This record gives sequence, C-alpha cells and structure tokens, in this order.
Amino acid sequence: MWVAMVITCTTMFADSCVIITKGDIKPNTREQCYHVAADAAKTLELVPSFQYAQPMCQRFNIGEQI
Repeated sequence: MWVAMVITCTTMFADSCVIITKGDIKPNTREQCYHVAADAAKTLELVPSFQYAQPMCQRFNIGEQI
C-alpha cells in the first residue's frame, strides 16, 4: 500500500514543519502516489502561510513482516 504525503513548513526552521497525508486516496503504484502527492503540494504552495511543500510517498507492507 502506498501513502501519499507532503512535508510542509511555514518558515525555514524544521520545527515549523508538519507532514500531511492523503489518507482518503490510496494509490496502487509509486507513480500514482507521487501524482497525488505532487498535486497536494502544488495546492499547498498556493497558500501564503506555507513557504515550502515537498511531495513524497511511502510504501507500507500490510500483512508482511518487517
């Protein structure tokens, strides 16, 4: 399972950053995941209070051992 997320910051300092996940959309491939995350990052970049938005994806292996 892939989870799309965006790290976004309101200042240049790391303590202003949060990670936002797109839990309502569950992409099946890395490419689909990155597309969802990139769209979310573009939307966040339009909000004046955010200075930085970086899309990312993480794969979680559900039902498998780590």
